[in-house]
Parts: sequence; C-alpha cells; structure tokens
Amino acid sequence: MSSNINLLLIFFLCADGVPVSLVHDLPLWADKEKGIINIFIEIPRGTHAKLECHKTKPFNPITQDVKVDFAQLA
Repeated sequence: MSSNINLLLIFFLCADGVPVSLVHDLPLWADKEKGIINIFIEIPRGTHAKLECHKTKPFNPITQDVKVDFAQLA
C-alpha cells in the first residue's frame, strides 16, 4: 500500500550541531536552586495535526502521527 502522506520529522541539535534526544539528553533541571525544570510538549501551538515523539527512531524526532495512511488530527 502506498502512502500519500509526507512524513515530517523534526530533529533537535545542540549549539555545536550535535543531534540530541529530548527524551534522553534534555536534563531535568534548568536551574535546580530556583526550582526551574526543562520540559518538552508534543503539541505545537496553533496546530491541529497530532504530533508525537517517535520513540523508535534515533534521537527521538517529533513526527506527525499517521494511522492507516491518514494524518491524525486533534
């Protein structure tokens, strides 16, 4: 079965250009003394497309959720 969906993959890079995983490489604490933590949220502001962290691809890119050749919309 062929798909008409263009796969979207969003990767993240450190300042030095090295790819990182937001699941494994993002430290929990941005500033522990001030109680500031890092988080990432898979829902882009102002969109309806369902995006999720792809846990089986290297560096866990953000990708659009596709089920049975149809893009999932929220």
